[in-house]
Amino acid sequence: MSNITTALEQKISQINSEISSTEKPLPFEYQQAYSFSTWYASKYLAGKTMFQNSPSSSVSAILAVARYEWIIQNSVKSLSKLFTEADVIALLDCHQGDIFIPDQFNSIASDLCDHLGIEIDDYESSDVAQLINKLRGLSPVQRAVLAEVLEHLWNTDMRAGLNIEDALAARGIQLL
Repeated sequence: MSNITTALEQKISQINSEISSTEKPLPFEYQQAYSFSTWYASKYLAGKTMFQNSPSSSVSAILAVARYEWIIQNSVKSLSKLFTEADVIALLDCHQGDIFIPDQFNSIASDLCDHLGIEIDDYESSDVAQLINKLRGLSPVQRAVLAEVLEHLWNTDMRAGLNIEDALAARGIQLL
């Protein structure tokens, strides 16, 4: 094993310890998402902070969040005119209050099939075939954006009493 690989693994372990020791107790759904996401965060931060004169983990994390937000803001409109209100309602019903983890971005379509009791191999004969095809055709960035949108709709907009169409329009997303 190379010295860089060993140093990276040590840095990941250090960051995981720092993350675990500084966070206050979280509600279950956040704790679960947090636990399943720390590998990605630690790997990213370790690669950015392992050398002398590197920025701190906090600075690197802020930069990563800013970049992610930029990606979301610049990609959200790519979801316009892809989904009907019924599609969004089906997705919200499936992911009620989910806090998405990165690995979940790739399973939105199969999660919906599971939720509806449809085998993924048999979805084409179901009444949600068109929606599943749309979901399967999304790029990785679009899946991440969709997850962000669904989380925000459920956890913020719907609690505030906003209807789906208006909440999505406020983000630049038009329904079919």
